[in-house]
Amino acid sequence: MIPRGAGKIVFLGYDWFDAVPRGIQNGGWDETLRRALAEAVPVTTSIPPMITTQPQSQTVSAGSPALFSVSAGGSAPMRYQWRKNNLAIAGATNSSYALSFVQYSNAGNYSVVVSNAFGVTNSAAATLTVTPYATNIVAAAFDQGWYNASGFHDPFNPNYYCGDSDSADYPPLRNWFAFNIPPLPGPVVAAQLRLNTYNINSPTGSETYRLHHVSTAVTALTAGGSGLVSIYNDLADGVVYGSRSFSTDEANQFITMNLNADCITNLVAAAGQPFALGGAITTLDATPANNEAVFSSSGGGINDVQLIITLGVNPAQLKLLTPTFLAGRLRLFVTTVDDSPITPDRASNIWVYASTNVALPLSNWTALATAPVLTNGLLMVDGINPTNPPALFFRAIEGSWNVRPLRLHLPPTSGNAFSLRASAGDGSLLTPIRAAKIHFYSTTNVALPFSAWQPVAGSPVLSNGVLQINGPLLTNSPALYFRAEETP
Repeated sequence: MIPRGAGKIVFLGYDWFDAVPRGIQNGGWDETLRRALAEAVPVTTSIPPMITTQPQSQTVSAGSPALFSVSAGGSAPMRYQWRKNNLAIAGATNSSYALSFVQYSNAGNYSVVVSNAFGVTNSAAATLTVTPYATNIVAAAFDQGWYNASGFHDPFNPNYYCGDSDSADYPPLRNWFAFNIPPLPGPVVAAQLRLNTYNINSPTGSETYRLHHVSTAVTALTAGGSGLVSIYNDLADGVVYGSRSFSTDEANQFITMNLNADCITNLVAAAGQPFALGGAITTLDATPANNEAVFSSSGGGINDVQLIITLGVNPAQLKLLTPTFLAGRLRLFVTTVDDSPITPDRASNIWVYASTNVALPLSNWTALATAPVLTNGLLMVDGINPTNPPALFFRAIEGSWNVRPLRLHLPPTSGNAFSLRASAGDGSLLTPIRAAKIHFYSTTNVALPFSAWQPVAGSPVLSNGVLQINGPLLTNSPALYFRAEETP
């Protein structure tokens, strides 16, 4: 037994000629081996971390989930720290990092630092690109099935058969579909149910299928069992969500049913939760087991039933960034609260106003003469003269106020009659849509709040881009003050 480093090398020999072991000078070969094993020192490996699978770049729409993951080898235990744009993300210390609801501000480069007791290594950066909110959100049914009139449902049967047949026990059958509704990043403007029809049977060539609100808890609905007549009734007793006639010619096709406003209201309320639809045939005849059915022999394919939610996404609110100075002039940037890019169409309807008195109503703020310029999704207003004093306050407005301010003028008239004219302050023509929102007011006391001013009698007329209202005879006392105001 020869010492060798932290352990020992044992040489054992065997004399095949004499059929006896050698090495008994140290107590016999078996004793030598026993002592070597008793003195064995465990071998520890000192392997620094090594990344075997890098995180992958991905492009997702806002409101969707995103997942980054990494695989690494080396001596345990391994430690992970995810980073965004080289800054550590608090709490992101697992081998994967998930974003359940991506916002524009989540866009960037993601990487992870992997370490153990013997070293540290950095992953490659994976880029998360965020695109505008998806117009449609598609949720596949996570479960579906039928109940018969006795209240029986087999939770292991994904068939969403609905109707009556000669082989159905306790007909007619009613069906249901269950979905997990994700968070909804905008208002829902439409919803549809898309399903695989499989088989359709009818002695008249078509059957009318109707969808209903389900009050039963989804967990109870999917659990099934026997004697659940109240659930069976619930599948066709609730508020109607939609109805459609299915003809036998539409077998084995994917068909879409429109869902109504009542469904959309309840669907929005269920955002982030399970949601169910119940269904029944309304055109069954009085003959039992007459083979009137839709969706028979349906097999529960992963995309057999889908809920399609159409969004009318509200654009993110605007925000003004802190002004910067360039050659003694102010530069303003307008962006959005979630850092989503401003589109050209949207930019054309955004205006920046200034005032020396932040308490004044918007109608008293002045639109900046410099036209905003859209650059890389940011709206920039450059070259503002920073008069000091007084201080200037700025605001960005979008909507009906986002137009050049009005100019009011009183053209000369004969006699005591008068005409008031309102035009755009920049000389552009007033449109009929804008003109309909402009109103004329008067007062004998200019110091009164605007709410105390009185509307000028008469109907304004738009002619050649100028809005005019003809007033009654004027008196010399007291003086009258006029203003034109545009309402949202």
